[in-house]
Amino acid sequence: MPTFDPDSLSERTRARFPDFAGARIEVHPLDQDGSDRSYYRLEIGPSSTKHPELASLLVMRFGTERTENFSFVPLTGFLHSLGVACPEIYAYDETEHLVWLQDLGNRLLSEAPREPWSEGPQSLYQSALREAVRLHQVTEESFARNLAAPREVLQPPFDEKLYCWEQDYFFENFVAHFSDVDDTTAARIRSHPGLSSLTNELASVPRSLVHRDFQSRNIMLVGEGTYLIDYQGMRFGLPEYDLASLLYDPYVDFTDARREQLFKYYQDLIHGAPSLEVTRDRFLKCAASRLMQALGAYGFLGLKKGKRHFLDSIPRAVANLQAVLAQLPELEALAPLLKTKDA
Repeated sequence: MPTFDPDSLSERTRARFPDFAGARIEVHPLDQDGSDRSYYRLEIGPSSTKHPELASLLVMRFGTERTENFSFVPLTGFLHSLGVACPEIYAYDETEHLVWLQDLGNRLLSEAPREPWSEGPQSLYQSALREAVRLHQVTEESFARNLAAPREVLQPPFDEKLYCWEQDYFFENFVAHFSDVDDTTAARIRSHPGLSSLTNELASVPRSLVHRDFQSRNIMLVGEGTYLIDYQGMRFGLPEYDLASLLYDPYVDFTDARREQLFKYYQDLIHGAPSLEVTRDRFLKCAASRLMQALGAYGFLGLKKGKRHFLDSIPRAVANLQAVLAQLPELEALAPLLKTKDA
């Protein structure tokens, strides 16, 4: 990404919002995670502004190498049309790739206290699942009929190619660096028919709109509800993939009982929806695919991108994948790959 001076955001913001002409604007860079997007919080001091609700706002600057970044703005408008809770966009500079958007605060679902479960966290996870259902009810057929749908900004759908990519990502960035198995054994397991069967089965099921990265760090807590963020990778896929991303989230330690409770809650939400059918077997298979992708991502970001904190999530992701494979006999051949070198 070209060099950018964050100090210029004050003047850029005054140019976009004339009512801020006399306001003090403080720019605070925010910590970055695994993306090529930079975020800044703007605190706006007293002025004669006509927008008292904008005491603070966020500015996102995105890179141009990942085409999905250009999808954030049009997808935000589409999500609002579906009633999905996501940030408001106040301005967009297409030349500088700057987006001024609603400041949702600092509270992530991943940081919500786990106890007492029934007095807070449970309802927050249920709120997140209700937002997901609004997405999942959009099928490829209904999307095609919606004249306002931003077709050109969706990422390629989950198909055989994408599921195979997730498996390759896992082998190249996790197995090759962290697994205790030798290269010959890893290659033999990579050719196991259970993996190709998984790919073929998941790719054959009718698809719905999915977030693609529906995990607790992409869900903000606002008041008593939840807002979705980082949805620029949205595409058509299986609802179970989003569900597995949240319930087998390596950033959160879930008990089996709470995972089961939320799985049943989701099933109740979609009960009677003709376009949705969620099965436990498919949920587990999506969880296997998602966790392979996550482990590949942690290895890639931690080793190749130098973001070492991502390596801290590997043990829980491994434990989650082990638990999933224990329920899928057809994929039990993958289990040896999860014995890590330092275990």
